[in-house]
Amino acid sequence: MTRARSHVALGLGLALLAALPALADGVRILETDREAAEARVELALGAREELLLSAFIFGNDPFTFTSLGLLRETARRGVRVKIIADAQWNAIPRAVQAHLLAEGVEIRDYHPFRLDRLHWVSRRMHDKLAVADGRTLLAGGRNLQSTYFGFGHQISAHNYVDCDLLVEGEAAREAQRYFLALWESPDVRPSTARASARARPARSARVGTRYGDSTTTDSRAPSSRSRSSSPTLRAPASASTGSWRKRTTPLSTS
Repeated sequence: MTRARSHVALGLGLALLAALPALADGVRILETDREAAEARVELALGAREELLLSAFIFGNDPFTFTSLGLLRETARRGVRVKIIADAQWNAIPRAVQAHLLAEGVEIRDYHPFRLDRLHWVSRRMHDKLAVADGRTLLAGGRNLQSTYFGFGHQISAHNYVDCDLLVEGEAAREAQRYFLALWESPDVRPSTARASARARPARSARVGTRYGDSTTTDSRAPSSRSRSSSPTLRAPASASTGSWRKRTTPLSTS
């Protein structure tokens, strides 16, 4: 398993270096699941103006919900957060998508099913990119699902062996231009998920942010709310790497 992972990492690294020798100021291979998860957390926490994310698969599992909760917190800081998901493999529940949209996270689906675009059925998007502020690019083979980060047990599935590259420099700006061009293209459609009347207002969610042993509460939280009115994004204990300095727990919309 370790040998196979090393071969994948080496092959991906050499391919990018050969294709983009003048575009990257720095490249780091993220070989382990822990490195890959931590890099995504750091990318979200470090974004100041814009965070772009695309993937072929978005899961419906605790690790995915933890990640989406982090994107929600990023949007709450005033960062523009945009997600492109392949419509056939976007398993994020509609209620969760509606909550994210209400929080300012923009979501577009690539090639949703349409009777006037039947040829789209076999034309899918396999991008797996994350770009922060046009300066840092994270690319590789990992989708946003527990099985790509060592948490396959959450959905009783085997883990995949994969790797990513963390790139800084002109390559990140090129990836940003590519993402935004796709975002504005007719190949994607805005998510049509909408919160029900019972699920609103989503922006008054209670969020605890832990720094070490202390916990602070979002000042927008109401004193009391029904706990069955909207979806819940919770961070599983097993999803913590132990070294993430900032964690959002619990990520609850109710």
